[in-house]
Amino acid sequence: MKMKWFCGVLTASLMMASQVMAQLTDDASNYGAPNPDWNTGSNEGDGFGPWTITDGGGGHFLGSSTEGDGSRTNSIDTAGQAFGLWNANSSLITDAVRGFDTNVWGDGAVLSFDLSFRWDGGARGVTLINDVVTEIFYVSIGAGGYDYPGGSAPATAWPGEREFGEVITFTFTQNGPNIDWQFSGIHASSPNESGTITGQVIDTFRIFNAEGSGGDPNNVYFNNLSVTPGTALPLEFTDGDASPTLLGDALYTLTRSVGGGVDDDIVLSSSNTNAITVPSAVSFEALANSLTFTATVVSVTNGSAILVASNVTSGAWAQFLVTPIVPVLSISGPFELFELGTNAYTLTRVGAVTDDIEFSSSDTNVLVVPASQSFVTNETELTFDVEMVGFGTATIFASNLASGAVAEYNVGVFEPGLTLSGPTSVRVGSTPTFTLTRVGPIANTVSLSSNSNPSVMSVPGTVAFNTGENTLTFQGTALTTGSTTLVAWNFDASSAPFTVEVTALPEGTYDEGTLYSGSWNDGDNNGLGFGPWVFNHSTDTNDPAYYAGVFIGDPALAGISGMDQASFGFYANPAGSAANAEVSRTLSNALTVGQTFRFQLGLNFDSGTDGSNRGFSLFAGANELMNINMGNSAVITLNGNAIFTNYGAQAMTFDLQYVGDGSIRVTGTGRDGVETVDQVLTVTPGAPDNFKFYFNACEGINERQMYVNALQVTDGPAIPLAFTAGEPAPLATGEYLFTLQRDGAVGDDIELSSSDANVLTVPALVSFTTGADTISFTGTVVSLTNGSAVIVASNVASGAWAQYV
Repeated sequence: MKMKWFCGVLTASLMMASQVMAQLTDDASNYGAPNPDWNTGSNEGDGFGPWTITDGGGGHFLGSSTEGDGSRTNSIDTAGQAFGLWNANSSLITDAVRGFDTNVWGDGAVLSFDLSFRWDGGARGVTLINDVVTEIFYVSIGAGGYDYPGGSAPATAWPGEREFGEVITFTFTQNGPNIDWQFSGIHASSPNESGTITGQVIDTFRIFNAEGSGGDPNNVYFNNLSVTPGTALPLEFTDGDASPTLLGDALYTLTRSVGGGVDDDIVLSSSNTNAITVPSAVSFEALANSLTFTATVVSVTNGSAILVASNVTSGAWAQFLVTPIVPVLSISGPFELFELGTNAYTLTRVGAVTDDIEFSSSDTNVLVVPASQSFVTNETELTFDVEMVGFGTATIFASNLASGAVAEYNVGVFEPGLTLSGPTSVRVGSTPTFTLTRVGPIANTVSLSSNSNPSVMSVPGTVAFNTGENTLTFQGTALTTGSTTLVAWNFDASSAPFTVEVTALPEGTYDEGTLYSGSWNDGDNNGLGFGPWVFNHSTDTNDPAYYAGVFIGDPALAGISGMDQASFGFYANPAGSAANAEVSRTLSNALTVGQTFRFQLGLNFDSGTDGSNRGFSLFAGANELMNINMGNSAVITLNGNAIFTNYGAQAMTFDLQYVGDGSIRVTGTGRDGVETVDQVLTVTPGAPDNFKFYFNACEGINERQMYVNALQVTDGPAIPLAFTAGEPAPLATGEYLFTLQRDGAVGDDIELSSSDANVLTVPALVSFTTGADTISFTGTVVSLTNGSAVIVASNVASGAWAQYV
């Protein structure tokens, strides 16, 4: 007798030995060739029920499991044949389903079969179904991996042997009220999984092939079916409501097998009395083998309960899973609309939701809904109309007072249109990137114009959206200074005018990211007054790989404000690796006294890793004059000394003025917009003529990236008195020549002094020749072992002074 288990639940434990039964089999060789009779209703084997075959999107056949692959040796054929399924449809399923003969499947029964395939595109696999057509087990094999009850394996866990043929053997054993399952393949890397399904009994099994692309290598083959019959359970639930929707009484039926040793008295319990209660005991009537008892559903919102029935005398027991259905409402329908009018929506109810429904809208200026509407009795869906009266977003609410069920559904009503966005101020010679966005049913091809002044900026005549995409980018070319207005249009919509100002590059030495057309490469030199960029990145693609480099990007993506959206960006990752992005560059002409090198530096998060730094260095030849650095904290240092200690996200502009030989003045404002620095550094003599930016490894998030931009050399204010030559590191005692230069109203007479006459002596007074702006004098080094000395030169009349270390 076929065992009946209702509503996908159950079970029982058998406390008696299983009867040893012969193995029953079926295979493809039973169905004949070359025109086999394997169709729905066919049944040539022993122990199994007839086949039910669905050819959705494909078909079924008998053929060799080695078809389509001459190198394949993993055959599951019998007499050269296996059962086969093919599929070439992304939305339909081809499958074969069958059950068992009467009295075959029971406690201790074992089912096994082989599944073979080559390619793993689409989905193919196995499911088990109980007697209420509920899926209780699945294995689904997809592209590069497989899913199964309790887990899944990604592609990396299952290498490519399957491309040359995979065979997986499935085994299912009915162990009392539970099913033990196991499946394993023939390769070392094949799946080998096992587990237990609690409280279920197999009624039918199914092999499927879905979402395929056709062709022999995509076929699924199976064969060598066998079943070892089991025995009847001594005590089992054979009827009952597994999914009650209402509070109150629910009936459940228990059946005992003849000869199973179960006497009349049955103890009952519920695992969750907050959901369902049962009487403590019930009894079979004399000579009766079934009984029905009443349980009480006390809540449909407090979860599931397992009903357990046990017989003390025999030790037999059974269980039944009851999952009350929570009353639920849900709304479906269009959620994005582009025109006003009326649209139909569907409300679906589940559980004990009564007929009467109340509706409301969060914004009646956008959506108007009916105040109330009712389901047709016993129907689970109702259709209601919503009127779109304005553009915007609003929420539809539906509620059922009797059950407390509510639903909400967000709807956007958008006015169709085209929108231009991008930089509003660009430099002559740059190729800025603009974004065009469409909303609504607007054709792909759009015309562009720089119509107010096309001589200022040129743009493509037309651009085209990719089908299904609603944004695109295009580049303009800034030709000359002035203002121009960009417009995008087609027959469906027209954008608002977008005004762009084109400004001239600052005179002299200057460079910025907008001049690089979105790409920054080794050897590029798109600015004025600089040498080409030189890249010196540390990157390695070998395992363990690390990466470093630069790009043109928008600092706003890192949360940094005050910089152009096309700035020079740096990356290096992962954290803790040897990755380092480094770029260097020369000045076409070394700084002269009074000139200032200016640049923007954008930093938000710190490095996040001890020993990871990012920053800037200025050089005179190979000598580093100064360094600005940030590590794994908010502190930013200048030559190792803290100048800023607060976090922030504003761009920092640093001015580095060459005050004189051996002297650099550094000014700037911190990331918080409050902290400032103004220091005169004593540095190695030599005119600054090159620099570098560097960025060490960190985690790859936008906020840790560094940006720089707007590199410029300016003349700045004149230095009234400065040393322009001298000997900072004499190697012997004796006389050395030092040179002063004056500018402006500095008088002829210059007073000189040395901070330590035990090191260096100078004359007390020297005088410029009238009309001359340079003068040289002799200082005498009297000792190489007494430390250093500072020469100070000053003009009393003007107050100007200079120093030399």
